Amino acid sequence: MHAFRELAQLGRYVSVVFTAQNAPGARAAQAAAFALEPDLAIVVDGVPASDVPGGKRTALKLGAGRPSR
Repeated sequence: MHAFRELAQLGRYVSVVFTAQNAPGARAAQAAAFALEPDLAIVVDGVPASDVPGGKRTALKLGAGRPSR
């Protein structure tokens, strides 16, 4: 967010969009990018790791990237 604020202060047009529906191909992020027509879009997908104390056990591990299928 700090980087986006700095870009905006430099007079750059910056839009930040938070969406859901990441699993089926980032549909909501695609719709937002289509509506805004940016020169550049950065999509960040965040999923909680499960190998932390009290975490629900799944195939996701901190630092391991995407689980293999």
